Amino acid sequence: MQGKCRYAVGEVLDLPDADYRAIDAISQSGVRMFATEGPWVYYCRQVARTHHTPVTRAMELGRAGHRFLEVGCDVDQVFLVEPDVVDDADLCEKINSELEAKKSAAARLEMGMKLNNRSKAHKQYRELAMDGVEVGDRVIVPSDKLAQFRESVQSLKDNETCRSILLSGPAQCEASIVREDAESGVLFKCRADALFADRIVDYKFTKHRNPSRWKKEARFDGSYFQALYYMQLFKRDKFTWMLISNQSPHESFAVTVRRESLQSDTSATAQFCEHLGRKRSIAEIARDTVESLVDCYLNDEWHHEQWYGESDLEDENW
Repeated sequence: MQGKCRYAVGEVLDLPDADYRAIDAISQSGVRMFATEGPWVYYCRQVARTHHTPVTRAMELGRAGHRFLEVGCDVDQVFLVEPDVVDDADLCEKINSELEAKKSAAARLEMGMKLNNRSKAHKQYRELAMDGVEVGDRVIVPSDKLAQFRESVQSLKDNETCRSILLSGPAQCEASIVREDAESGVLFKCRADALFADRIVDYKFTKHRNPSRWKKEARFDGSYFQALYYMQLFKRDKFTWMLISNQSPHESFAVTVRRESLQSDTSATAQFCEHLGRKRSIAEIARDTVESLVDCYLNDEWHHEQWYGESDLEDENW
């Protein structure tokens, strides 16, 4: 069972990424993992932590997007590029001397060598090179990703609608919140790329350049559930995706959904077609998923009920 949160529950928090991740609470991505990959995967990755959860760079884009507009699209005030080659002779000599003293079989660094993440010596060089650097509000990105990030957030400025939303009023970037389920005591958390008085904004890379094509996939990939989850925890009635095409030339689009449409059983947006053609609202799916997840915590049972029996392929309820 989760421990108590050392932060104020129910209040919007301004936390570094590492502090947010350290909060022992269920996240939106965790609920989606539970729903799509099953309780056992969730248990191994989120509870026992015996297996690694893949980390994405999505939050870096979220951090950069709003700030890019705030500082007049000055790239140097937004991004801090990690070193990608060995170009400091003193650091190179220091690390090589340590390897020699330890009689390590690791390959020695050489000036001009391209850094990679597979070598401990290369990682150490990068960490030492970044040590003491004034990061401030800048987003640290690898050099090979700078062009993608820069063009992506530039596309937000170029789209009049995206720009007007992001500059419509005061916003809290990477705002976090933790709430407690009153009956079970289980904690839930989420973090928004940008939080406004009237809406939540989430930045999302997409392969599509037409919002209507993305909408078809959004019904099945968990995006609607994400919006409902965030709106419920942050107590907002609008959720906006800033969709950014992930291939150059980058383009951005704003797509908004309202809480009432996702909670309605009759709204076309809220309907979710299951694999057998039956329909349920997003609100129903969200409620059932969260209830099942809470039960797993309370009962300490992390296998799907079908794990215990033989499934009949002809059973329409399976």
